[in-house]
Formats: sequence, structure tokens, C-alpha cells
Amino acid sequence: MTKRDYSLLGPDSERAVETGLATAEWYHTDIPRKEMKALMQRSDQPAIRDAIILFGSMIVLAGIGIALWPSWSSAPFWLAYGVLMARRWTVVGTNAGMGLHSRRLG
Repeated sequence: MTKRDYSLLGPDSERAVETGLATAEWYHTDIPRKEMKALMQRSDQPAIRDAIILFGSMIVLAGIGIALWPSWSSAPFWLAYGVLMARRWTVVGTNAGMGLHSRRLG
């Protein structure tokens, strides 16, 4: 096995041009640049909304579970609360802070 020459003028670069790798037509979307910029705008509003829904649901489910506590009818509410609590820890563990994050695509 020979050592490859990755320089711009080496034999491997000539081979890349011959096989079409150096002048390849790369994929690009048909979305105009201005529209793509509008889609890429950063926003925390969806994450804040989702956090409010998550924590609000947890409070409501825990309240119902406490209200029905002596009976078995509280079990589904505690189960749902546990699922949301696990979801909360997953979100906090993977994203900084309270799970609030912004998307930046470029």
C-alpha cells in the first residue's frame, strides 16, 4: 500500500478530477436564500410554550393524584405524572437550563 498524496497538485487530486469528485454537483435545496433565512430565524417561544405545557400538566396531574390519593383511582394520574417527570429530566439532561433551547441551522 502506497502513501497517499493529499496535496492540491498530487496524483490523488488528478484522480479525483478524473472520477468527478472534485467537480461534483452538490445537492442544494430549491428554496430561495431569503426564504431560507426566514426559516432559520432563532426563537425561544416554542420551547417556552412547551415548558409551560409540561410543567402545567405536571402540576395538574399531581394535584389530581393528591386529591384522589387514598383510592386506586389516583394511580393513572401518578403514572402520567411519572412519565412527564421522566420526560422533564430527559429534556433538562440533554439541553442546557430548563430545556429551553434555540435552533440555529447555520
